[in-house]
Amino acid sequence: MNDKNSSNKDEPQGLHKLAPTDLPVKRVGIIARLRNYFFTGLIVVGPVSITIYIIW
Repeated sequence: MNDKNSSNKDEPQGLHKLAPTDLPVKRVGIIARLRNYFFTGLIVVGPVSITIYIIW
């Protein structure tokens, strides 16, 4: 009889079965990380500073 509570212990449960486990971990160097932080800062600070300038 198939019961919803009975499951195979080898199969992941919940959201874990959606996450891929066999993907390689990509390490990012310090220069690439700093570059990403810089561009993210520009994306955040740019519109804010333009808005403040227009309001002023």
